[in-house]
Amino acid sequence: MGKLLNLFKLIFLLLLSINLLNCFVPEIGFDALWYHLTLPKLYLSSHRYFFPGGLLYYSAMPRLAELFFIPLIKYLGFIGPKLLQFTAGLLICYLLFKNTKKLNLRPLFSWLAVCLFYSIWLISWESSSGYVDLIRGALEYTGVYLAIYGHPYVAGIFIGLALGVKWQALVGLLAVLALTKGRAIITALPIFLPWMLVAKHFTGNYFYPINEPFMIAAQLSQVSQNYYQFAQIIKRLLTAPVFLTYPTQDFLSPLAGVFPISSIICLFSSNKSIRKLSFVAIYAVGALLLTPPPTTRFLIPYLPLMVLSFVYLISKLSQKFQNRFLFISLLSCLLILAGRSLVLYRNFPYLMGQETVNQ
Repeated sequence: MGKLLNLFKLIFLLLLSINLLNCFVPEIGFDALWYHLTLPKLYLSSHRYFFPGGLLYYSAMPRLAELFFIPLIKYLGFIGPKLLQFTAGLLICYLLFKNTKKLNLRPLFSWLAVCLFYSIWLISWESSSGYVDLIRGALEYTGVYLAIYGHPYVAGIFIGLALGVKWQALVGLLAVLALTKGRAIITALPIFLPWMLVAKHFTGNYFYPINEPFMIAAQLSQVSQNYYQFAQIIKRLLTAPVFLTYPTQDFLSPLAGVFPISSIICLFSSNKSIRKLSFVAIYAVGALLLTPPPTTRFLIPYLPLMVLSFVYLISKLSQKFQNRFLFISLLSCLLILAGRSLVLYRNFPYLMGQETVNQ
């Protein structure tokens, strides 16, 4: 088992190195080029905070991450925001590792959890991107973690910050309020209230662009007309493992479909903490499948919880079944490592100075 432990550590370190090197490659992600990196550049060039209409309707949304990007863009260019996302991914890994210790898992399973999470394709590519989902994920997962382990007011601070990154963190807010019996709202509200007031001032909608006609039309245009029919909702919930394994956007992992199943099984665990973690994970998957269009990027704060339930379940199996799942997990991690290595190989000419930014 010692060799396997070292192998998981090695895979994690290789992925970390690949993601760090890719931070120095120019951004090509659509949303990052559309507004995540564009808004801070506009703030710097025009000294304006709100840009009405058109593609820049995002300027009235919560944009805490884009504010962090302002000095990073100014002094480090596109590399700065990428390094912040990279750091956020590592913070989630650190907290996930601590979470495994709270559950009294052995070092092998602690590193298995970290490696499985970091080798999720979506996590790995976002770690070297100018997106903001990992920043939201780090803040929201921290809030949920603190709420589960009895720190309601500090949890509220982090969930308030997560709402400052994206309104999708309302899912996390409801989870944290349930876990803390509403106490977290005392510290969360003062943090996300300014974003509501700014949105109200410029657009008349406290939660802009939620419930705006153009946003509803854009979202529903990407799904079938019967998306909210009861039968379709039940079908999506029952086929969630298939959807997570083969999503239409943002691939996760060959094992992604097993994660929610593990969470359901862990609801019956004798461990109170793992029951809470699993419940929040299942709730988040349900919320994702009710939000058109369902994109796995919005699930990032809860992927650590699903990985935890999967690893916790493995740790309770007999040695024979443990070995089988450890082997399957290793293959999954190696597959993602190979894919990320190909990405780095593609970017190597730029890193070696053989290509320009424009090329």
